[in-house]
Amino acid sequence: MRKIFMGLGLAGAMLLAGGMEGVKVGNSLWSKTESPLPEATGTCLQSPLKFTYKYEEKRVGELIKMGKETYVMVKLPFVEFGSGKKYYIKMPVLADKNGQPLGAWVETQYMSSNAKCFHYRLSGYPSLNNRLYYMINQDLWQGGGGTVMNEVVFVTSILVHKTLLSIRLHLGSYKTVQNAPVNGDFTVNAPWRVLKKKTTYIRDLKKLLNTIKIGEL
Repeated sequence: MRKIFMGLGLAGAMLLAGGMEGVKVGNSLWSKTESPLPEATGTCLQSPLKFTYKYEEKRVGELIKMGKETYVMVKLPFVEFGSGKKYYIKMPVLADKNGQPLGAWVETQYMSSNAKCFHYRLSGYPSLNNRLYYMINQDLWQGGGGTVMNEVVFVTSILVHKTLLSIRLHLGSYKTVQNAPVNGDFTVNAPWRVLKKKTTYIRDLKKLLNTIKIGEL
C-alpha cells in the first residue's frame, strides 16, 4: 500500500516517532498538530515552481485522472489557532483502484500571521516554503530488465492567519524497462529516455494545485 505523507520537511518516520493524534479516512489519514512555535525568519527564496492560482471547482469524492495515476478529492479539517475557528482544506490525494484515498498527512503549526515573504496565494492564502523534488528510482536486474519510477513531489506551507498548514502533492509513474548489463555495466543499454525528468508532471501538478480550496466551516 502506498501512502502520501504531507508535512513540512519531515520524513514519515519522524512524524510517526513524535506524538500524534489520528483519524482514519479511507485507508489512513493522520493529522499532526504542534503549538506553539516562534515566528519564522530567514532569507526570501524564489519558488521552484512558477504558478498562478486559478481555482477549478471539484466536489469531494470526485476522481481526477493524471496520466496513469488517479486522485480523489478529500476534505480535511484543521483549526485556525488564532481564533480557534474550524477550517477545512479540500485537495486531491492519490486513490486506489476503487477510488478510495490511499492516505494523507496534514501538519499544522502555530505561527505569526506576518507573512513578509511568500511565493503566491493558494485559495487566497500565502503559500511559502515551496520545494520541488524530482526523484527517479531504478530497480535493475543482473539478468536484464527492471523497473524505473519517475516521481515529482511538491511541498508547500499555506499560512491561514496564525496556522501554518503544510501539504505535499505526488505525481509519478512506473515503467518496465529492458536493460541487459554488459559485464555488470548497466549504462550500455540504459533507458536514458525513461530516466529523464518529465515536464508533463509540472503541467499536471499545476492542475492539481488549482483544485485546492481552503474555507471556514
